[in-house]
Amino acid sequence: MSDEGEAFGGTVRRTLLARGGVLCGAVGLTGLTAACGGGAATSSTGSGTESGGSGVVGDVLAAVGQVPIGGGVVVSGVLVVQPTAGVFKAYSATCPHQGGQVSAPVDGVATCRLHQSTFDIGDGARLGGPATRGLTAIGATVQGSNVVRS
Repeated sequence: MSDEGEAFGGTVRRTLLARGGVLCGAVGLTGLTAACGGGAATSSTGSGTESGGSGVVGDVLAAVGQVPIGGGVVVSGVLVVQPTAGVFKAYSATCPHQGGQVSAPVDGVATCRLHQSTFDIGDGARLGGPATRGLTAIGATVQGSNVVRS
C-alpha cells in the first residue's frame, strides 16, 4: 500500500470517524430537542396538537363531520365513533385478541379483520368472536368541530 493509503487507513480515518461521530451526535441531539420542544405538531391527516387562537387543546382525532351517526372512522390506530347523535367516543382500533385492526363500524358494530371478533361501538364491549375482552377506551371530547383526545 502507498503512504497515502496508510494515512487514510490510520490517523486520517480515526479523525474522520471521530468528527463524523460528533456530527451524528449533534444531528441526533437536534432531532431529540425538536421532538421535545414546545412546538405544535400536526400531520397531513389533520391529527396533532393545535395551538394558537383555535382554542383546541389535545390531539385532533377526527372532524365531527367525518364521523357518521351509528358509525365511525379509523384514524391512525384510533376508532372514533358516534353511537348516537352528538355522542362521540374513541377506542384503540387494535383488537385485543391478536392485535389486528378493527374496521370502521357498520350498524353500530366494529369487526376485527383478522378473526371477525365484533365490538359494540357504544361501550367497546366484546359481542362475539375469539377476543376475550372489549376494545380499550381512549378519552375523547368534542372541541368546536373536532373530536379531540382528552
